[in-house]
Amino acid sequence: MAEKVHKIERLSARLDINSQEKAMYLIKQGYGPTELVKEGIDLLYEKAINSKPPSIPVLLASLSQSEGKGPKDLSSNHKNYYKDKLIEKHTR
Repeated sequence: MAEKVHKIERLSARLDINSQEKAMYLIKQGYGPTELVKEGIDLLYEKAINSKPPSIPVLLASLSQSEGKGPKDLSSNHKNYYKDKLIEKHTR
């Protein structure tokens, strides 16, 4: 099913106290509500575009630095350990 594309011309948002205080400060500095929203969207857009997920080598390096804990035979007996954990979970 195709999603309808909507055109956004107006936004409405509820602001917490902290955001209200920041908005009021910026309005006192001469920014208007529309400018606050547009600038905020631009900043978040740039942040989203410029953030990229970590590369595979970085992920592998972080995993190699973590401690592996568990039974020595986990890879060969994983079904038994899984079954034991399920039984333990459902009999508590």
